[in-house]
Amino acid sequence: MKLRQFDGTQECKILTYLIVSKEFLEATPFIKGHHFANSYGQKLYRWCRDFFRQYNDAPSSHILDIYVDNYPDDDPDDPEQDYIKKQLTKLSGEWEKRKEFNLQFAVENALDFANKKELELLEENLKLAREANNREEALRLINNFKPITIEGGDKTGEDPFNDLVGWEEAFNNDNQEVLFELPGVFGEFLGEQLYRESLIGILAKEKAGKSYLLSDIGYQALRYGRSVALFEAGDMTKSQRYYRIAQHYTHLPRKRKRPGKDFQEYIDVNYPMDFEGNTEVRRLHNLTKELALEAISKQAKLMERRFKSKLKQAYYTTSTLTFSEIERKLKEWEANEGFIPDVILIDYPDIMLAENMKLDVRHQENQKWKSGRHLSQKYRACVIMVTQADAESYEKDWLALKNFSESKTKYAHVTAFIGLNKKAEDEQLNRVRLNYLMPPREGSKMPNIQILQCLECGVAYIDSRWMKNKPGIVVHEGEEERDFEGDWKKKSGKGDKAKKYFMDNPVSYSLKEAAKISGAGEDHCRKIRRELVEQGEL
Repeated sequence: MKLRQFDGTQECKILTYLIVSKEFLEATPFIKGHHFANSYGQKLYRWCRDFFRQYNDAPSSHILDIYVDNYPDDDPDDPEQDYIKKQLTKLSGEWEKRKEFNLQFAVENALDFANKKELELLEENLKLAREANNREEALRLINNFKPITIEGGDKTGEDPFNDLVGWEEAFNNDNQEVLFELPGVFGEFLGEQLYRESLIGILAKEKAGKSYLLSDIGYQALRYGRSVALFEAGDMTKSQRYYRIAQHYTHLPRKRKRPGKDFQEYIDVNYPMDFEGNTEVRRLHNLTKELALEAISKQAKLMERRFKSKLKQAYYTTSTLTFSEIERKLKEWEANEGFIPDVILIDYPDIMLAENMKLDVRHQENQKWKSGRHLSQKYRACVIMVTQADAESYEKDWLALKNFSESKTKYAHVTAFIGLNKKAEDEQLNRVRLNYLMPPREGSKMPNIQILQCLECGVAYIDSRWMKNKPGIVVHEGEEERDFEGDWKKKSGKGDKAKKYFMDNPVSYSLKEAAKISGAGEDHCRKIRRELVEQGEL
């Protein structure tokens, strides 16, 4: 028997977790029978706890065997039997479809639920004491009440040298687990950042393909069985998003029918074959509703049977979406469908409505990115947000730290920040180039990469490769070990020495000292440092 959450109450969600998850049973000894509103819920709770004590596991499908043992005769007139049977039937089907659920988030929700129930019980007992005019009992109830906490958290967390529980949690929970893999070099470039509670920013100028890449990352997460929530803040409509989804799964171009002309059934597309600009002409069918629905139907079956993942999307018009609304929507999805995201994609905060319109624009933007960080921590999810670069980025080959828009404080809240670079040459070569704007908090900073694309067919990823040498990586023929803005590496090794000096002394540097060590002039050293800063290496 499979198990599914049957309605939106916290009690039903907790019962679901108790039935299917040994880890949840282990982590929630604070959940008690009296926390459930009726005797039926209390009975299901006892079945789960008794099974766990006896077999050190969750009952899962054995819950039906337990039901049959307790009710050997089918009596539809027995209200308790009828109620429990209906609930177990409605629970069937949902949670075993998923590889896993967000355990820590579920435990925290259960802790919140238990404390609410304890407060309700306190209020009820205080009311009885007040009606009986028993002041001493009321004071005793108040003085003895303590909020429930997770065992070990408050007692041992202040002393890391003696906090064995804390160390166990740090290295055994899934906070640092890489949630999913990206293909090829792209996966090595960004992979270590895709963990729970991370906040990744992607900076690019307009029409550089931010939404394409953001969506493609989400599709890859789905293939790894992760649940993905995408919030569209108004840059694209629901219909446009649906067209993009269909293109991703069909790899077909789409052209609208023009007035007075026949529908163009086939389209010739110059499909990229490599990073050198070689293409082949492919005659592809113009995307139609029938082709789209056929591909989406196949994908839906794959997600249900193999990937066991879910995609939820919400669409808003410009300047209406707020982070409060995002949290409200996530709570709604959780309550109605049991949906808890592993990955949250936001496209894009710049056009979201600020929570506090009285703040100036810079502080509004700072508040948005702080809220994004809060979202990643509260839902223990990987949150990825894209943002617009400034006007100076139009003339840059590579985006740098100073190409932020509105507020540089957004850098303070992310765990990683990526630059997405595309100029006319890149358009011709069907590629986009990625660089780290600042060293990530976790993992190591990777060399720049390029990704081959065919956006005309909705394909944001075909292949990827490094753009400069990396130990153990063979650079493709014709590729240079330099970035697009600097030639200083070619200057007799002086630039390398100056670079090493600045990297070793990022704050307490001296141009005179750099010139003395490297043998380069001070002006040359100044240029090298400026380029390092612009490239995000300092």
